[in-house]
Amino acid sequence: MKTPRLFSTMLSLSATATLGACSGGPSPEEVAAKAKLVNDLVQCQNERSQFKQDLQAAQAEAKRLKEASAPPVNALGGVALQAGQGGGGTSDVNLSAAQMAAVQKVIVSNGSTLVDCYEKGLKRNPNLRTVDHVTARFTLKNTGNATNVIFAPHVEAEMEKCMAGRFARWKFPTFPSGEALIELPVNLLAK
Repeated sequence: MKTPRLFSTMLSLSATATLGACSGGPSPEEVAAKAKLVNDLVQCQNERSQFKQDLQAAQAEAKRLKEASAPPVNALGGVALQAGQGGGGTSDVNLSAAQMAAVQKVIVSNGSTLVDCYEKGLKRNPNLRTVDHVTARFTLKNTGNATNVIFAPHVEAEMEKCMAGRFARWKFPTFPSGEALIELPVNLLAK
């Protein structure tokens, strides 16, 4: 805290004024001007301190509001998968809500296998930390196999290739016929 230093400065000014009057030092106007500057400095520092406190309170409130409005996320190590409704559109069949929930369950339960892809991508390109999510789009065959897996936006080819390979290995629920186009968000969180 700077108050003791300011107090000693004020005492020094007071002593200077007293001695100055005796020895032809600074005039009372000069001492008054310096004292006003010291008072202004103290007021400025107090205001700055109050602004800092107000800023910290506002930042804490903004963080709280952001967290309160964020959709629920299922954390999976360094990668999190956010449950979504998917693209909803299909080429041959429409998945029921229960089938879509089963697809999401497969992704969430296997999502931790994507961590390795993301971490290797981060080693190749540390700027990936600025990407917080991608959208996975794939065709789900009635046999339960994912094909044509792509990610948007395209951020790192090797990471996407690795993640697409993981999706292709997962066993999704089967359905009677056709294929479904699935679109789900994948939130990427660095460790």
